[in-house]
Amino acid sequence: MPRTITVKGIGKVSAKLDYVVLSMSLESKDINYDRAMVLASQHIQHLTETICAIGFEKSDLKTTRFNVGTDYNNIKDRNGNYHKEFAGYVISHNLKLEFDFNMENCRRLLLQLPAACRTRSYP
Repeated sequence: MPRTITVKGIGKVSAKLDYVVLSMSLESKDINYDRAMVLASQHIQHLTETICAIGFEKSDLKTTRFNVGTDYNNIKDRNGNYHKEFAGYVISHNLKLEFDFNMENCRRLLLQLPAACRTRSYP
């Protein structure tokens, strides 16, 4: 018969934050495919410029998922029947930024990224 040793106790573990993974999602939509792609490209360019202005390298921003899809609206006709109407192309871009923890970098990201990720109008 095997012998068993059982240890009971209470422990506490703590560790300093040392690594940050920031996940972001950008979405662009337009009825025209080419304009949707241009808009998505401009959003990524603006985000990249903001990240670089904070002190990161362009290569630090990584794509984790890129998807092109379509969107439809359900429209009710006079008879009460629903049909789908094309609403546009949707470009979804998920990204991540990983870096060693630095309070100043975190502060600058939290101050500047919300403005960089807001929907902007492009010609």
